[in-house]
Amino acid sequence: MVGYDSIAPAAPLVAAVVPPPNPWRSYLRQLRTQIAAQGFTEIYSYSFVNETDIKRFHGDPASHIAVRNPIAAELTHLRRSLLPGLFKAIATNVRYFPEFRLFEIGSEIHSRTAAGLPDADLPNEVLHLAAALYNAHGNEQDFFELKRVTEALFPGSRLTATTGQLYEHPFRASRIHWQNAIVGRLFELHPSLLQAEGIEGRAVLFDVDLTVTRPIAEAHIANYTHLRKYPASGFDLSVVTSLRTPVDRIQDELAELAGTHLARIEFIRQYDGPPLPHGQKSVSYRLEVGSLDHSMTTEEVTGILNRIIQGMHALGYELRGL
Repeated sequence: MVGYDSIAPAAPLVAAVVPPPNPWRSYLRQLRTQIAAQGFTEIYSYSFVNETDIKRFHGDPASHIAVRNPIAAELTHLRRSLLPGLFKAIATNVRYFPEFRLFEIGSEIHSRTAAGLPDADLPNEVLHLAAALYNAHGNEQDFFELKRVTEALFPGSRLTATTGQLYEHPFRASRIHWQNAIVGRLFELHPSLLQAEGIEGRAVLFDVDLTVTRPIAEAHIANYTHLRKYPASGFDLSVVTSLRTPVDRIQDELAELAGTHLARIEFIRQYDGPPLPHGQKSVSYRLEVGSLDHSMTTEEVTGILNRIIQGMHALGYELRGL
């Protein structure tokens, strides 16, 4: 032992400088903060999967990169999706919690050869965000709740109905569109996947490609809109239609009929069951209309409401609860 006092003081040989900004790190930190504020807990899962994991989500093991020296005998391939790890986390947590929210940010690992990229010996890592909302009581509103979370993370994003993949519910699957780009999917897991593991309830997930969303987020410019000086008038509408009618279509048609005086439209709830006929649902919205240059009269508001009612009837919808 010579003691610290015997070491001659000297300045560092390398200058202490502030590291350059890292756009990816800043973007991911922002996403983590936002989704955690919505009640989600972050998980970390292995980048390795086995053939059972792959086949559960109807993948082909031959399309996955095999591992020459796996850390465990069963972890034989690199994942091409975050969903297997998220599903395992759901299966683990259902034993302790009747409902929960989970998310993971990680890389899908693909073959560069299949993507036509150079350096074929290296994998092509694609960063994704996947989240799950589980409820043991099978709440149908969870799909709309996760939709709300998606819109909070990616402001202005929209859902369009699509055919469910084999591991998705056939009628509760959608694409996520943001700024004219398809950035991911939002769907309910197919009941058979949960039942195979003895899991009751429902699980709704979204899976978003962050390599697509980051350029959009960086290019986005927030525009300030003046607050309305004059009050808006609100009313509720319940639209009765087929269970298979996409909610986004109904909202678009209501907004178009309301016209330029529409200040806000908000989804309230969806219901199916008695006294509605079988195969029908009631979708309720709150609409607010107003003018930028004067307080609208009762006659003006009534005229907009009547235009919406007549227009929706012309499109084949039934309206209730007026």
